[in-house]
Amino acid sequence: MKKAGFLVVSTAVIGFVLIGIVAFGLFFFFAPVSPTANYQSFIVTKGDSLTSVAQKLTENGLLRTPWSLRLLVKFSGQNAVIQPGTYKLSPTMGPREVLTTLLSETQDVWVTLKEGWRVEEMADELDGKLRDGFDKAEFIQLAKPVEGHLFPDTYLLSKDMTAPAVFAKLAGEFEEKYTEASQEVTKPAFSKKDTVIVASLVEREGRGQVDTSIVAGILKNRLDAGMPLQVDATLQYASGYDQATQSWWSPPTSTDRQKDNAYNTYMHPGLPPTAICNPGLSSLKAALSPQLSDYLFYLHDSSGKAHYAKTFEEHKANIEAYLR
Repeated sequence: MKKAGFLVVSTAVIGFVLIGIVAFGLFFFFAPVSPTANYQSFIVTKGDSLTSVAQKLTENGLLRTPWSLRLLVKFSGQNAVIQPGTYKLSPTMGPREVLTTLLSETQDVWVTLKEGWRVEEMADELDGKLRDGFDKAEFIQLAKPVEGHLFPDTYLLSKDMTAPAVFAKLAGEFEEKYTEASQEVTKPAFSKKDTVIVASLVEREGRGQVDTSIVAGILKNRLDAGMPLQVDATLQYASGYDQATQSWWSPPTSTDRQKDNAYNTYMHPGLPPTAICNPGLSSLKAALSPQLSDYLFYLHDSSGKAHYAKTFEEHKANIEAYLR
């Protein structure tokens, strides 16, 4: 009887010990990694699974073990869809708080900067999407001197990004795209500076990939012949924002064509001093390698279709046929 009693006591003790070990393990693995609130930006990329996210969290010192997050999701019954983006996390957070943060709104926002926008238009869009840390005036001050060198695209940006950080990202993206495009061409038609300017004119004047290449070729033909480019978009750039139409690109008037400024390509031959917008990749490629032709004139009818001409007489006939 004494032996049986000993076994019962021993079994009970072992049970309590096992329960204690399990409880300690659960407490340890589900406890925060550190008492120090050292916040860091944790990035979830597109295609990351719950397993890969949990592993990265552990490697970054934000979880004790990846199993804590995976078990928490499994037993909570939550549909753990973690969106790509940036999250602010700290080792003071336990797995439950980490999961709650990952299932909440990210610190990022998608921002679309359209092809053909000038710096001010980009600044307006960014100002509406980012937080108070973004200074619109500062961005314009940084970006305006390099108009044309900010790549238009859809970006996933941190809502807390500053104007210099956004500027650096857009300018860096442009340099990458330009380098890639220029390497596809044996001999670019223009210098880098002139390529960007021509691309900006093409972006505002061309319609579609084929059209941009032909328009780029026409602009080159006119430059080679010493003819004024007569590009309406340069007049629009010089005019700036039109309060009446609430647009940066209102149709130019006859008065605009009489204003003597460096961007008046009716008065002055050659290219304007700077780009007039930020061109996309197709326009950059068109400027790097314009399509050869004998055309010297172009216009677009009301439907957007392009009509080309080799002589001024042909151009006048196109005007009568398609714009009157």
